[in-house]
Amino acid sequence: MASVIFNLVPIVLSLLLLSCEAQETIYPFEYIFQLGDSLSDTGNLIRQCTHGETVAAAHLPYGESFHGRPTGRWSNGLLIIDFIESRRIELISS
Repeated sequence: MASVIFNLVPIVLSLLLLSCEAQETIYPFEYIFQLGDSLSDTGNLIRQCTHGETVAAAHLPYGESFHGRPTGRWSNGLLIIDFIESRRIELISS
């Protein structure tokens, strides 16, 4: 009896896995409105200021784990909005 059950388990599991269907993820929204705060807007002084290269955020350690180079952000990595953007949802600039 145990050998019959042992042989049926892989067959039943295979049938269950074959019956699963992949579904396309449908997002309930079309756009993201991102307002700047300390969790999502760390500035980008290199591009916005004429003296951007002299700002501390233009040098290491800022950006060390974000593409391996300083970006002008007062952050050392990706922000929540960067992860949302990686899902390729259309962003609207303010």
